[in-house]
Amino acid sequence: MLRARVEALRATNAVKVAMNDVNLAKARLSYHLARGKSAPIEIVGQLQIPFSDFRLEDLQAEALRLRPELQRLRLSVERETLVQRNARLANLPDFGFNVSRHRLAGEASTWSFIVSVPLPFLFQQRQKAEIAESQANARAVSSEYEQVRNAISVEVEEACTNAQKARDQILLHQNEILPQAQEVLEMFRFSYQEGEIGGIELIEARRTLNESRRSYADALYEYASASAAIDKAVGRRP
Repeated sequence: MLRARVEALRATNAVKVAMNDVNLAKARLSYHLARGKSAPIEIVGQLQIPFSDFRLEDLQAEALRLRPELQRLRLSVERETLVQRNARLANLPDFGFNVSRHRLAGEASTWSFIVSVPLPFLFQQRQKAEIAESQANARAVSSEYEQVRNAISVEVEEACTNAQKARDQILLHQNEILPQAQEVLEMFRFSYQEGEIGGIELIEARRTLNESRRSYADALYEYASASAAIDKAVGRRP
């Protein structure tokens, strides 16, 4: 009886801790939503979500296509390429042609033609400096692009691995752990009613089932979190 009371108190305390975690999570959610601390929030739906087919190669390719950081760096490289092209074009001669007609009273009209050919390649120090600066910027952006690309690939791989691991745990609990724990509890309950075992064994069987259920809930949570992490790593919009 003392052991049963201890287990009951432990379960009651676990429920209180869980409710406190729920209230703290609601408060944090209200903060992120810019709502009042005591604003009501209702939790609806199920923790379990449908399984998705996570293919690492496809997810990484999608991330390289969608992540805005990589898009910005790619555009930066293109911009530096255009800067270099414009600087080189500025070294080419730029022909100018002007025609003027002159009329004076009592005199015949006259025409004048002016052709100008600037030679900017004779004074190309500024263009060389622009090209050198742009090339340095392009190398820096390319290096940053590779670093960000590798970091994103690792982020996607980690999220995908966590999702697959959580999915395996969910299936293991659904197919083996929970049914076996429930079966053991039923067997121990029958044996206890028949007087073959004491209450301690029955309490242990009940604890095992509760811990299995908690582990199953943790696996569901980890899978949902990993799925959200994959969407974030890939760059999908909600």
